[in-house]
Amino acid sequence: MLVIIKTMKKTSQQNWDQSLSQLDGHLYQSSLWLKFQQAQGREVFQDQGDGWLWMGAIRKSALKISYLYVAYGPTARDEAALKKSLASIKHHAEAAGVVFARIDIIKNFSPSKLKAMGLVPRPDMQPKYRMVLDIDKSPDELWMGVSQSARSYINSAKKRGIEFEISENPADLKIFLKMQAITAQRQGIRNHPDSYYEHLLSALIPTGACKLYFARTKDQYIASALCIDWGKTRYYAYAATDDELNRTTRGATVLLWWLIENAKTTGLKRFDYGGVVPLDWDSHPWIGHTRFKSRFGGEIIEGSGTWDLPINKPKYSFYRLAKRFNKK
Repeated sequence: MLVIIKTMKKTSQQNWDQSLSQLDGHLYQSSLWLKFQQAQGREVFQDQGDGWLWMGAIRKSALKISYLYVAYGPTARDEAALKKSLASIKHHAEAAGVVFARIDIIKNFSPSKLKAMGLVPRPDMQPKYRMVLDIDKSPDELWMGVSQSARSYINSAKKRGIEFEISENPADLKIFLKMQAITAQRQGIRNHPDSYYEHLLSALIPTGACKLYFARTKDQYIASALCIDWGKTRYYAYAATDDELNRTTRGATVLLWWLIENAKTTGLKRFDYGGVVPLDWDSHPWIGHTRFKSRFGGEIIEGSGTWDLPINKPKYSFYRLAKRFNKK
């Protein structure tokens, strides 16, 4: 499939990433993620201006409605820059003939102001809350942020024969996928199809930014993670465990701490654990893995959540009505 990248202004991807970093943007708006969109055969748009930028791809909803999706974007310095970025998104979306644009604004803007800009609140497509750890600290300071129970598992890992393995071999994806199937069954969640991860590795492993990490004994894999390094941040993108082995070895705990240490050794400054929920949301399905991540320290960052920008308003109204009907 031909993939078209459309921009209003010529820019190198290196300059794009520099601008994104200066605005404290997310991996999902980077040139790396653009490569991943290309690998999936998607039509990609991007644009930038003074204090803002965005990158998005054409998607189809379950109802076969086309929309422009800007994951964890646009990235904007302030409210004025956000308004300009929305005007750009609207321009591109109209040119593409889509029904609406969907965005996940990474900064926390006032909902009333977002509604005044013509945006419609939607259920989160990307997590509204993320946990990020500042690893630009001394090893002792980082260790002080680790819970007592996690420290115990980490300190005894060598006695339990836990070792670590880093892989850039796409063939090792099958190890990760096997664990992920177990994790999904336990948590009652639906994973991306295997092809999603295959495209991700094929696009990003050649850049050196994406690797598979494993905790194992000499003859068994216990826990795994797929991480992506971009800018000064390591993104803990996907993780999975062999439940039975992890229960007795706590390999997932040991692996996560090792990933943090390894990221610091590599010269990175932050560790992004990905999606979480506030720690007082006791009944939320994500509270378990949120508390697991919090054992290592970190700050919960709140974004603005997911919003739609209607482009073709009659068709968008029909889409919303059809969505409500399908839920009944």
